[in-house]
Amino acid sequence: AAHNLRAEPHGFSQIKRLDSPTAATEQITFESSDLAPGLTRTLLPPEAVANPTIDFSTVANWQTVAQWYAAIIEQAAKPATPANSAPPADPLKTIENLFEDLQKNVHSTGVALGTSSYMPRAPAETLKQGFGDEKDKAVLLISKLAAAGIPAKAALSSVAPGHDVFSSLPGLEAFDRILVYVPGPHPLWIDPVAEFTPVSRLPLPDQGRSALILDSSSVDLVRTPESTAADNSDTASIELQLRDGADALILSDNQYRGAFEDAFRPLMNRAATAAGDEKTQFWNQVARAAKAERVTKLELGEPKNLLAPCRVHAVAEGYAGSHITDDGGFVDLPGPGSISFGQLPALLQTAAQQPARTLDYFIPPAFTEELRFHVIPPPGYRLKEPSAIPSVTLGPATLSSALKTETDEIGRASCRERV
Repeated sequence: AAHNLRAEPHGFSQIKRLDSPTAATEQITFESSDLAPGLTRTLLPPEAVANPTIDFSTVANWQTVAQWYAAIIEQAAKPATPANSAPPADPLKTIENLFEDLQKNVHSTGVALGTSSYMPRAPAETLKQGFGDEKDKAVLLISKLAAAGIPAKAALSSVAPGHDVFSSLPGLEAFDRILVYVPGPHPLWIDPVAEFTPVSRLPLPDQGRSALILDSSSVDLVRTPESTAADNSDTASIELQLRDGADALILSDNQYRGAFEDAFRPLMNRAATAAGDEKTQFWNQVARAAKAERVTKLELGEPKNLLAPCRVHAVAEGYAGSHITDDGGFVDLPGPGSISFGQLPALLQTAAQQPARTLDYFIPPAFTEELRFHVIPPPGYRLKEPSAIPSVTLGPATLSSALKTETDEIGRASCRERV
């Protein structure tokens, strides 16, 4: 008799395996001792195993999984009205509108794939209830797309920082996310529960992961798209107006793209609706980030308008890094302060407290951070020529600076730092 049982040990320093097949059964025995303490998933690469595990499968191949679940999804996603045979004139705009409508009318339950039934609800029921988990929202979006003449498929994946799927062990259990895949010359991957991420890209935890497109022709896993350093950027333009006898004034404009945008839009949305103590607390956080005493103006744009740039404009007073007297003064320009750099020391410290490791530190995403300072001294003061700042390289990261002093009647200075 043919047996489909496959078993693989992962994360063991040493282990013995004994296969005992019979005509009717197959038995696999593993023996190991002196197991090392497990690691947390802090800064681990997606292919790394944090704790020793024995993983198994009884499925013959990935096509079997894809065919079985594709039939369920396709049946559930049949549009209530006949599908439009002609694609829309602007498919991307249509997809964006349908996705926006989905987020407005159907709230996410937060239930991950696999923690409840694998059977999705019918689109009409999800719309009526006004809420659904990720497979319900995926099926609803696929149904809406089909009605608009845009074919789409569901795709199974797993989210970071969890371990990625083992390609040699077909099955459903390793997946905890269901995405929507729109084929074409420039395929789209859409996370149906990502409220603050546009349809043109995936959120960071979904990127670069193994995925199974639910189609009868799928025979293997594929890789979801990954963003580049140019896709994920944090650009800050900061004007420091130094004043004699008064606190320095700060005018700050920040624009976020990619992973930074995904992180800041929820915060901006919460701040835009905050009131009372919560609003005061948020403004104080902005002041601390700007090294200022107080924020006098804060503009957050439209956090839920995913097609609009993600920008924050702030005006603050009392810049802590400057001091002016009759004899002169100084201004201190801080280095990179983005969410990536801000978290890095704490993450490295946590990782260092674990047992000795031989694995690389994995710190996604690739990103670009740029700070542009424009310093304006008080009338009658001139900024001295700043000293050169050398470039610094830390692994794959490079910190470079460019400084320029303008020789106008005011003595303005500009500085740009780029990571």
